[in-house]
Amino acid sequence: MSEWKTWSLGGSPEEPPQESSGEEAAASPLPPSPTPPAAPGTPGDTPGAGAGPAGSEEEDQLKWGTEVLPVDLDRLAHVMSEDGFPLVRSEFSLTTSVDDSAVRVHREPADSPWMQIETHMGLPEGVEASLSSGDTSAFDLQQVANTWNSTHLQPTAFAARLEEQWRFFLVSRFFVGAGLSDRQIHLLVRRAIVVGLQARRDLPGLMPPSSQE
Repeated sequence: MSEWKTWSLGGSPEEPPQESSGEEAAASPLPPSPTPPAAPGTPGDTPGAGAGPAGSEEEDQLKWGTEVLPVDLDRLAHVMSEDGFPLVRSEFSLTTSVDDSAVRVHREPADSPWMQIETHMGLPEGVEASLSSGDTSAFDLQQVANTWNSTHLQPTAFAARLEEQWRFFLVSRFFVGAGLSDRQIHLLVRRAIVVGLQARRDLPGLMPPSSQE
């Protein structure tokens, strides 16, 4: 069975996928993270060619197979390792680090037809202080997430506490119930990381002015 088409990484992350036939889709010490992929749509990119040096992403894609197979952690770990990501594995998830951000890939429960890729974003120091003083509330954080979600397809942002600290979770979900090829896994992981890093960069600008003082 040959792979169905997936979208390219050209264009802006907030744009809907243009060629998708599927539905949308803890911190442990980690080795140094690989250089994150450049944001799609940067000057010099050609439509569909992806980010990075000219031709490198296309060549990288060609090394991956196109046979569609069930998606499990073993396959996800293989593709991500070959792409240079340091991995920490648990029963249902893989955790890596990209540009000093923890990125978690998981199927939970294991027979779920969805794959979730989430980037963990700590709050800026000023926002943490504003939360402690009461000038900013958890409701304010969720309003920031809602503002982002109303204008972007991916990732979905939400605020929650982890290990006694508030942070944003930036989540991209992909339907994998019909299986994926290795090439599609490579592309979906890449997309989730790119849009997650974009959200990490842009969310602080949506915070109320009082929390940034």
